[in-house]
Amino acid sequence: MAFLTLMGTIEHGRIVLAQPLDMPDGTSVEVRLLPLMPGFWTGLSLAELAQQQPVTASASPSDLIGNWPDTDSVDDLIEFVREGRA
Repeated sequence: MAFLTLMGTIEHGRIVLAQPLDMPDGTSVEVRLLPLMPGFWTGLSLAELAQQQPVTASASPSDLIGNWPDTDSVDDLIEFVREGRA
């Protein structure tokens, strides 16, 4: 039995072949995943990774505060956290 090696990628949870394959629907196949190359996760800089993300960086640290009332003190925050842990 001859083996055919095809290349492809995963897109939205499905295997997409690099080149079309003229085979009838229902043809049985066996898929073997190749191990990732050692440098796969280390090839991009932090700036390049950030550019790929669908979010933007906060313009101001105050954007990260959320809806914590300005009238509450740090002591109130600490007490709130302690009560949540109890």
